[in-house]
Amino acid sequence: PAANIDNSLAARIASDVQRRLEKSTTVAPGRETLAFYGVEIDVQRDGSLEVTETITAYALGRQIRRGIYREFSLLNVERYQPSNPYTIISVKRDGVPIQNWFTDGGSTFYQVYMGSKSRSLETGRWYTYELKYRVSKAILQYEDHDLLYWNAIPFHWAFPIRAVDVVVRFPEGFVTRDIEIKAGRFGAKGDYLNSRWQRPADNVVRVTANDFRPKNGLTLITKTSARLVDVTDGYPTADMANSLISGTAINDQGFITWITTKPLTHVVGPISIATIAIGLMILLWRRVGVDPPAQTVIPLYDPPRGLSAAGARYVYQFGFADPTHLMVTAIVSAATKGVINIDDKHTRGTHLTRTHRCI
Repeated sequence: PAANIDNSLAARIASDVQRRLEKSTTVAPGRETLAFYGVEIDVQRDGSLEVTETITAYALGRQIRRGIYREFSLLNVERYQPSNPYTIISVKRDGVPIQNWFTDGGSTFYQVYMGSKSRSLETGRWYTYELKYRVSKAILQYEDHDLLYWNAIPFHWAFPIRAVDVVVRFPEGFVTRDIEIKAGRFGAKGDYLNSRWQRPADNVVRVTANDFRPKNGLTLITKTSARLVDVTDGYPTADMANSLISGTAINDQGFITWITTKPLTHVVGPISIATIAIGLMILLWRRVGVDPPAQTVIPLYDPPRGLSAAGARYVYQFGFADPTHLMVTAIVSAATKGVINIDDKHTRGTHLTRTHRCI
């Protein structure tokens, strides 16, 4: 009876997915568009994923000329995984295997081209692509739970997507919990596209969404019990202080985990760049940022020769002395030297007169 219920549920979901696919292709767009993006994820007991992606694309010969490509990031590969954990099972177009599909990539990405280099597509029509692949050791293990953190709809698509349908099936007997969706532009902290999730069964999660703009994607996060995958030396528990589902920044313990779990090619590069940058900053600081040694300071108790009283006041005030005050200082200085006489008893006010010492 349980198998019959599971089969009935699977048939119902498949029928609804097919209906959404057909509905999304009823109107031909004026631009290249992905009408439907379906993802089926089967979680295996060994922690791997078997994924089937169904993508319906409208080709106009602009960006879609010979086919489409699916890009996978290799920046989030754990050290216990192969450097490229993706194994392609099959590639089809309109139900027919593509013979000359090919791959490309580097240290940070892996691309699967669903098309032939030598064959152009007929334009002005829909094409349905099916990509099946397996991902090794994709489930993250923690002490109290196992975690699926999966970018189901990648962010590299340059086309709008009319309808999205993601179905995740865990092994029978496992209950999904703490389901979270992140949808929108890369780096989105929450669901900005009003995606909807439901749980048709304890071990099944389904996410539906509509009207993704170019460069929009969807990431699904869900937990299950920690007994899904057996911990081994080749598949250890991610011993982190903060779970990925919390979205917190990497702390000291998280940094240690990053160092010990990421492939060496992903660790050596960032650390080398950081080391070189710190070295350059220290070198520049020693050349232009270090203050010169302090010089011996000898106080002078007499003003320099040839500096008048008014000049001394000007220097003392750092050039901001009042002109009137400077004039008064010069007059008093001249009087003390006997050059002029100051008569403040004159009937018409203070009277200044030259002396015989005035030259």
